[in-house]
Amino acid sequence: MGLFSYIQNYKNEKKIQVLINEIGVIFYDVECVEHKNINLFSASEISRYKSDLCVVVNKVREIEHICDTGDRSILRSTSYDNRWFSRSPLSMVIKKILETVISCRSNLNEPTIFQEEFDVFIRYDL
Repeated sequence: MGLFSYIQNYKNEKKIQVLINEIGVIFYDVECVEHKNINLFSASEISRYKSDLCVVVNKVREIEHICDTGDRSILRSTSYDNRWFSRSPLSMVIKKILETVISCRSNLNEPTIFQEEFDVFIRYDL
């Protein structure tokens, strides 16, 4: 591996880590929906949670795009920090993120996967 590809992979790993951190910040507010009765939330809170979950899926799509345009095998085997478990491979992190999205949406009585998001979820057999 040349110096240029090493630097490019390093930049991509940093971008992915930033996106995972942004997802963690969003989930800090949204995760309460996963286990609480939806009648405890106002209509505006529920619509904000729904839109936040769509933002999370779009950030996962950005991560997948970075992997597709970079060295996928190296980016996927790198361990990333996240809020669910200590340093884990990217596939485990993304699978947990998408499982949480599904769980939150099912508790909100929403479709768990929207048609336009199908490509993201199908990669992880969800």
